Amino acid sequence: MADDWRERVWDLFDRAVELTEDQRKELLDRECHSDDTLRQEVESLLRYVSQEEKQDENFLKSPLVRSEQHEKSEPTRNLPDRIGRYRVRGLLGLRRDGQRL
Repeated sequence: MADDWRERVWDLFDRAVELTEDQRKELLDRECHSDDTLRQEVESLLRYVSQEEKQDENFLKSPLVRSEQHEKSEPTRNLPDRIGRYRVRGLLGLRRDGQRL
């Protein structure tokens, strides 16, 4: 039963995610008319995707600029913990001892 419900949630989500707001409302009104929990779950997934898309739009809008001071500093010292929804684990192109390749 739980698996059927989960499949229904994902089916509705897959159908709704590509629609406009008005089309989504019509779809959810039609498909979830007697199941508020189902509707709430699908709407929650849709809100989450919308938030992720907004974060992706801001991801690295400005170019990376290297300063002379940055070149001399320890390369991993000033790394942020996260960039958008991505966790920073280290720099590419550096050896383990921090020297450039």
